[in-house]
Amino acid sequence: MYGKSGITTGSSDDIEKATYLLEHMINQNNVYGRAKLNYEALGAKEKRIELLEEKSQKFFEESMEIIQKYEGLLTYLSGVLIKEWSLSKEEIFEHIEIYVNEEILSI
Repeated sequence: MYGKSGITTGSSDDIEKATYLLEHMINQNNVYGRAKLNYEALGAKEKRIELLEEKSQKFFEESMEIIQKYEGLLTYLSGVLIKEWSLSKEEIFEHIEIYVNEEILSI
């Protein structure tokens, strides 16, 4: 169920999509550069790889910080999902409110 770095193997499609978007943002549009150069057109493979690795590492670290910050809520919601199998957006927000209220009461 878990692959490298403890990431679920079910998230591989999301990772592929994120990689594609990041690659497009850097190689085609150079969203993160001041010069707005098209590194792909320049054939600057090393620069593209360096930028991709730098940004993907930053996004990974930020994602892990968010997961750690909301670990209790995520654990609670995963328990609800195991029981319910699926939730609508409204149901998710209802459960978030329940979790927040329980946390406030336990303080």
